[in-house]
Amino acid sequence: MEKKFFVDEVVRELNERGYSAQIAEVSKNGVPHVGVTVGEGVVRPNIYLDSFYDKDCSVADTVDKVIELAESHKLSDDDADRYTSFINDRDYCLENAKIVCSKANTYQNCINRQENGLTLTVVIDVSQSDIGRATCRVTPQLLATMNISEEELWRVAKANSEKDVEVKGMFDTLKEMMGYDPAFMESSEDEKMLVVSNHSKCNGAYSVFTETAKAEIKKRMNVDEVIIIPSSIHECIVVPHTDEMSMDDIARMIQEVNANEVAEEDILSDAPIAMAI
Repeated sequence: MEKKFFVDEVVRELNERGYSAQIAEVSKNGVPHVGVTVGEGVVRPNIYLDSFYDKDCSVADTVDKVIELAESHKLSDDDADRYTSFINDRDYCLENAKIVCSKANTYQNCINRQENGLTLTVVIDVSQSDIGRATCRVTPQLLATMNISEEELWRVAKANSEKDVEVKGMFDTLKEMMGYDPAFMESSEDEKMLVVSNHSKCNGAYSVFTETAKAEIKKRMNVDEVIIIPSSIHECIVVPHTDEMSMDDIARMIQEVNANEVAEEDILSDAPIAMAI
């Protein structure tokens, strides 16, 4: 069964069962996803169908699962109003505006800048609310409702991002991930390779470009220039820049890791970035 036909059949059966459903085509970090929007109102869940299709699920089984997911994520009218109130609250938006990174030339329908071969966009982080972890990218339409210039938005978002930076050594990072000391690595090696993200470790790659991160990297590495390895949209790895290092070799290593280890929608770039600190 072709994917388009599969999606059309899922939407048709959802509507036949009394659920208002429409096809939703979304690009996440440059990776296209096809799904369905289920329900009525301003806040509705988007449920992606790629995994169901890839697993060769039947239309009926997929519809059952989509309904289950839609019901479990359904918001009450009060919750929906509270969620949209954040987006319409200028002060809240300014307090929670942050900068995030994605692949080059992505999210061009949002407020964006192209720097260092990456796309920077401004998002409103609503993770501090009781809605749960979520962000909303600032579009020109949202910017207009905030009654603020684009330059002022970038200034505010940059200042907020400076407050949400975490720099850790690779040893400590692996220890935290694995739950025990990595036997293949000595703690004395920790400062030779740093991992930079935000405190939530979600969409934190931009943190490496903040003055906060640069100051901490310089303090811990005692160097004037570093190489940024864009390991994912969530974090970057930083190593000292030395004359012996080959940017081409590092690029090949990044390309290999991206091709084999990183989910496509989490890939930030195949190219290392030299940065003075």
